[in-house]
Amino acid sequence: MSLAVNVVCRNKDADRVIPRFARYLAAHNGWHLTARPEPGADLYYLSGYFEAQLLRPWPDAPVAAYLTHREEQPPGNAKAKLYDSVAARVDLRIATAALYAEPLAEYGPTVQVSPPVERGRFTIPAQRNKRLVAGFSGFTYANGRKGEDIARRIVASEPGQRAEWRASGRGWPVPTRMYAWAELPAFYQSLDVLVVTATVEGVPMPPLECLACGVSVVVPRGVGLLDELPDLPGIHRYARGDARDAARALGEALDARGEVDREALRGVTAPYSVTAWCEQHRQAFEELIAGLDEPMMAAEASGVVPPQAGRT
Repeated sequence: MSLAVNVVCRNKDADRVIPRFARYLAAHNGWHLTARPEPGADLYYLSGYFEAQLLRPWPDAPVAAYLTHREEQPPGNAKAKLYDSVAARVDLRIATAALYAEPLAEYGPTVQVSPPVERGRFTIPAQRNKRLVAGFSGFTYANGRKGEDIARRIVASEPGQRAEWRASGRGWPVPTRMYAWAELPAFYQSLDVLVVTATVEGVPMPPLECLACGVSVVVPRGVGLLDELPDLPGIHRYARGDARDAARALGEALDARGEVDREALRGVTAPYSVTAWCEQHRQAFEELIAGLDEPMMAAEASGVVPPQAGRT
């Protein structure tokens, strides 16, 4: 089955996570990537649920959406309301973490797919640091979900004082640089430990990319797919939102770093490939269309064709 899929991403050429994810699908599957929906597609795929705002009018063809994550703060926020409304309306929901896939399934067909790590670019460096280096990565937001306040307390803690700190992105309480996508592998390879302080995430990508580089990670429980990572030396966990517990985990990560098997950490990312991301989408969309066609074909055989058969 060859589907004409229109992937909708308003900033499709940007150097950010969602546009990159969308470009992978266009390059690997031959799908049409546009900043606005275009007529004639067999299926429309919203690269992020928020792109539903561009579907005016809503198309007759099936619609799938990547439900990245559900915002928690502030309570009753507009993004959470949009997330819920899109989840209820689309024909297929895509998630990258069981944390979201399971509740989304209450709305209808839902598939969890593997997020795409460019493992050929994120590799283990030949040399190790003489002094332990820890870092943060990502862009902080007004609602604080990236945990920059937690990060500040970690840096000031006793374990935090034992490391040299650096960060990529925006808003971190340590020397921070805005790295272009092409520069990120070198940044991650310069670290010994990546600390994730977020309280809400859809994946997130930095710890996966760091693991591919053999970097140890300190990650919160109950965030994105991080609970799905195996228990392995070099993966250190703490209670979400608890700065003191995060500092403890950082101390353990620094103490253990010299004995960590970097190849084993890289091996954790084997399921998270660009190919898996693209092929799992292709299979999910083909199964969706086949499922929608079954009642239509049965109706045609009986001589009765219901409108919008199988669609939400």
